[in-house]
Amino acid sequence: MAQPYENPTPYADKLHKRLVGSGWAPPTEAALHKFIKREIHNAKQANLVYLPVIQEFKDLIETDPNIYMNFIQMFKEVPQPAKVFEIKYTH
Repeated sequence: MAQPYENPTPYADKLHKRLVGSGWAPPTEAALHKFIKREIHNAKQANLVYLPVIQEFKDLIETDPNIYMNFIQMFKEVPQPAKVFEIKYTH
């Protein structure tokens, strides 16, 4: 049987139990990895396009060096929360 997630804090453990109990999260890390891989595959197959306003925003960020730099800096300044679990996928 697969091992459940290793949660480093009591809050994470309580949250995990609520998410699994309500059907919002897979019961094991292996099931979560399988779900995420399937969703990534489905998203790549769908060839979805952005809504026009989202595409315009994306283009603005990627084409203006000052906006791009500030956008990246904004995410670097966000405090990092405690890890509940870690998932690494490469494209």
